[in-house]
Amino acid sequence: MSAGLRISINMAATPKIVWGTSHMREVPLESAKEYLAVAERLGIKEIDTARRYGDSEEKLGKLEAGKKFILQTKIPGRQPGTQTRQAVLEAQETSFGLLKVDKVGTPVVEKHVVAN
Repeated sequence: MSAGLRISINMAATPKIVWGTSHMREVPLESAKEYLAVAERLGIKEIDTARRYGDSEEKLGKLEAGKKFILQTKIPGRQPGTQTRQAVLEAQETSFGLLKVDKVGTPVVEKHVVAN
């Protein structure tokens, strides 16, 4: 049995819609603001982002999206040297700074992390 992240899935849980922001890297800040307004009108509660989505974390931070939505982000973990505990914590702090939040709903590391 391998040690690592273990996830329990509750199949009885109500599905939820998480609004993705990968395209935000392609739009000006004002368009991103309109995009979030649409999400809010639709009753979306969670927003998904990642640093690899260009400046989407920065735009979400500037728009204070963390005050209206639960944010999820992906911590970079694909490149050599990014999988150590220290590198993951530093990447998380960078994302939190860009998003202007002190926590996120679900931080996701994009690849298996080796704690050392």
